Parts: sequence; C-alpha cells; structure tokens
Amino acid sequence: MTNEVKNMKNKHFLKLIRKAIVGALLITTTAPVLAANSFTANANYTVKYGSNAQVRLDRLNVLMAKHANSPIETKLIVVNDFFNAFFYREDSVLWGQDDYWASLIEFLGVGMGDCEDYAIAKLEVLTRMGVDKEKLRLIYTTANDITPHMVLGYYSNQSARPLIMDNIQNEVLPMSVRVDLKQVYSFNDVGVWVIVNGKSKFAGNSKRLSLWGDLNTRTAMRLPTENYKII
Repeated sequence: MTNEVKNMKNKHFLKLIRKAIVGALLITTTAPVLAANSFTANANYTVKYGSNAQVRLDRLNVLMAKHANSPIETKLIVVNDFFNAFFYREDSVLWGQDDYWASLIEFLGVGMGDCEDYAIAKLEVLTRMGVDKEKLRLIYTTANDITPHMVLGYYSNQSARPLIMDNIQNEVLPMSVRVDLKQVYSFNDVGVWVIVNGKSKFAGNSKRLSLWGDLNTRTAMRLPTENYKII
C-alpha cells in the first residue's frame, strides 16, 4: 500500500470521526434538558392515548425544567396557560360518568376534560415544581351563582385572598376580583375549609370527599382506568 493511499484512508477515517462527534454534539445540544422531578409514563401510555399524548407530556416536562427557578407568580401563570390550551369536555361524554376526577396522566393523555381536571392537573404540576402544597387548594365555587365550578387557588399565607387559576379565565387573578365566582369550600390533602360569615374556617379531614379519595388511590397505585371512550 502506497503512502498516498494510506493518507487518503486516514483522511477519510478522520472525516468520519468528525461527523460522529458533530452528530453527538447536535443530539446533546438539541435534546431538552429535563428536571429531576419531570413526569414519566409507563409503556402503555402512548398505546392507550396515542402519540399526541407523549408530545403533551414532553412539552410539560420542558416547561417545568425551563421554569424550575422562576418566581411563584410566574409558575402559576405558565402552568395555568399550559393547561388552559386543552379542550373542554364533559365527564359524561369523555368518561361515561356524571362526575369523574381524572388524574394528571389521564388528563394529559386525552388532552381534554372538565373544570376539576384542569384544577387537579395544575395542583399536581405546581406541587412538583416546588410550590408549597399547603398553599394550594382546590376551590369549589358557583359561577354566576348558578353553575358548580372548580378552580385552583394559591394562598400566600393563611389569611390571604387566593390567586385563582381557572380554565374559563386565562388571567391569574385574586379571588376578590372574580366577582363571578362564589366560594363554597376549599380543600387539599391537609383538610377542608368552608366559608362561614365570609371567612374561611377549617372543617376537618379531606378524606371525607369520596372523589378526592378515589383520585388519590388511583394516582398512588398507578391504576389506569379502562372506561375511556375514543371520541
């Protein structure tokens, strides 16, 4: 083998090495950097819900990583905006039940739900992003004194009026501004609070709420529901 042929082979080999290095760098720099607290789904997730469900899950994880160190107010806004882009569907149409509280993975999977599903998903994501869970409560209200409606509230302290995250209002506003909403009770894992003479009063354990208990059981055990309708 002549020196010229050897040199040509060495140059070709070096070119292949460079391409491999560049390719590896491109993969490293373009892949999203996810937070340690990102959400994962089991192998059946895309089989059950389709490829768009994985896209929604990936987008959520990227958002969480991007805003991991953002101020709390920013986290409330971006999470509210993310889920408010989902479609609204009644439980009877989507799940074949009059009232069903979907888990976060179910809500991400189908990409639609009713007011409870929006509020529950926002609660779980904000908690995962480091917002104190005791400062977040699901709030049962009536909208315009008629329609039962659930929102998520953030309480900066025990006596504060909450900031409201609502699927029918994209702007995060204080409850005092939301004159269309009348608070009935609020709850989280700590307990239930009812409104007495215009003030929030602790009323006991939230385990008494059957739908909340059912949701927590399903979420803890990772049991997917099998009654989802393809629509």
